Amino acid sequence: MVVEIPISAASLADTMGRMRGWLDEHQCTPVLFATKSKQAGSVLIHVEFADAADAAAFQAAFRAAKPKAPAAAASVLPARAGLTWRATGRAERGYLNRRDW
Repeated sequence: MVVEIPISAASLADTMGRMRGWLDEHQCTPVLFATKSKQAGSVLIHVEFADAADAAAFQAAFRAAKPKAPAAAASVLPARAGLTWRATGRAERGYLNRRDW
C-alpha cells in the first residue's frame, strides 16, 4: 500500500525526523521511501508498505490521503531530483539513491 504526503520543503527535515521516529517506535520498515519535488517549495513524500495496516496507521499519524495500491515498479516516482530508500530484504537495512548525482 502506498501513502503519499505533500509537505512544504521548509518542513522536510522535521517531517522526515518525525517519520523516522514513528517507524522506529512502531517497528515498521517500509518497502520504499522516496521524495519528489514537483514545484518550488513543495515536496511529495511517497512511502510504500507491504502491510495495509502499517500503511493505514502511518497515514493516520501524518494525515495523508487514504493509502492506495502501489504503481508498477518501473513507474515509481520518476523524479528529477529526490531521495529513494528501498528495503533490501534485511529488517533494518536499505539503500539511499540520489537520482541526479
